[in-house]
Amino acid sequence: MITSKHGLHTQSLFTMGRLLVIAMANLLGCQIMMAQQSSQQSSPLRPPVGPPSRTQASDKSYHGSVGPYLPLNVLWRIETGGGDRTITTNPVERDAYPLDGAIFYVAMTDHAELGTRPLYRLFNGGDHMVSLDPHDGAAQGYYVEEILGYPFVAQQPGTSELIRTYNPSTGHHSLRNSTGLETEQDYIDQPLGVYGYPRYYNQSAQLLSLTGGGITLDSNEVSGGALWHWTWNGIQVINNWDYGRQIQTDIFPLDYANPTEAGDTWSNDSVPAVNHGSPLGLAENDGLTQRTRSITLEYDPDGTQQCYYEPPVGPCPGFGGGPNNPVVWRDVMLGKDVTLDFAGLGPVALYSTFMQVPRALATGTAREIPVIYARASFYRMFTYDAQQAQLQENQCSSGSVATSSNFGGVIATTGDENAAIGIYAVNTSQGGSVDYLVLNFTWSCPGPPSDTGEFDSDTMIVDSVRYTGYPAGPTVTHTYLISGTLKSVVDKMAELYKLRDSIPR
Repeated sequence: MITSKHGLHTQSLFTMGRLLVIAMANLLGCQIMMAQQSSQQSSPLRPPVGPPSRTQASDKSYHGSVGPYLPLNVLWRIETGGGDRTITTNPVERDAYPLDGAIFYVAMTDHAELGTRPLYRLFNGGDHMVSLDPHDGAAQGYYVEEILGYPFVAQQPGTSELIRTYNPSTGHHSLRNSTGLETEQDYIDQPLGVYGYPRYYNQSAQLLSLTGGGITLDSNEVSGGALWHWTWNGIQVINNWDYGRQIQTDIFPLDYANPTEAGDTWSNDSVPAVNHGSPLGLAENDGLTQRTRSITLEYDPDGTQQCYYEPPVGPCPGFGGGPNNPVVWRDVMLGKDVTLDFAGLGPVALYSTFMQVPRALATGTAREIPVIYARASFYRMFTYDAQQAQLQENQCSSGSVATSSNFGGVIATTGDENAAIGIYAVNTSQGGSVDYLVLNFTWSCPGPPSDTGEFDSDTMIVDSVRYTGYPAGPTVTHTYLISGTLKSVVDKMAELYKLRDSIPR
């Protein structure tokens, strides 16, 4: 067992994690999503994806198909006594003092091609401050203790300016960001003119809410704007065990990468400042449409997935990150436009998944567009073929479910069928966005499961998958999310089928 000061690192090596892609040659000729066990803070164990020539290769250093990635330091602020607010990147030091929270992510190492500068931590015996100048405050006895990281000299997507602050009455310095979560009384701003990815101190959620058609949704800015709450008739659907859950999108390319909208695997700690959420690029409401974009983190920063499934000859290379160091795909953006009360249909939302990548992605790249991680109280599984008007229940004894009907959906319901969540989509064979729809679960059959809470480990997975190549630049795909009773969800899917020639596919 692995333990931590912060509590929730007490899972054994195999604790339920997030959705993973695995090749299934006997199902739909492509892939099925499999729920797998994971390590420590729900690390995903992502099975190898792609053709045998790739998945059987011994070279595990190749990760760059999606674009350039950047290991990051977290700038935590701690209170070291006497009013001194200290910035640290060291988890041992972080855990030894009261923690104000995570203030920024900055690059771990210097990148001249990106325009980064060293950020120094200085100390004069009573006060710490950060500075770009190693000689700053020398006349007052300040000297360099360490380099904390390398912020950008020019603003990048999802970044904001590092703001050093100074209290003239006490002589103490601090560091804040522009999230608006903190007002430092009696401190004067001293902007540094460099940029990092702002974090949310010690908050687990900062929610952007929208209501329409009987649905209230909340996107969490702390986790890249991923959908955190989806509520119908007073029932909140989503499971938020870690940042591999939620309602979100991701990318499974043919190498070992896994850019994920919400954040990375190190996201199940009881102290929010320790968890790695993706930086936020955009979060806004426009009428009945909510729009978010994340600057995407790599879900597996230390290589747990790849090295579990394909142990390397030497050390596991990973991406240069780990439990205290997220890795950002700085040119990859994932997100959504969700339009509530679509076409006046009430609890029907058009879910348009957004992806922007700097490089073309090879044929065979899998994406979830989106995946819903529902609370395990939604444990019954149904498929609906809208073209044939056929509803079928699938027993858990048969395992996970995949369907590739031309027009239709997958639905998860409570035991009494009085609450349901479903995805309706048009297959790519009909000019739609989805190759197949999936239902999967994490508990032992027959159930029903006992861990049905928002933050419990068990979950019902309702998934829409596209499996193809993509050009560099933006790509938008369309599905529909529907809530109601089982009967009303099926009725709404039938209405969407009738509208098939006039609505986005």
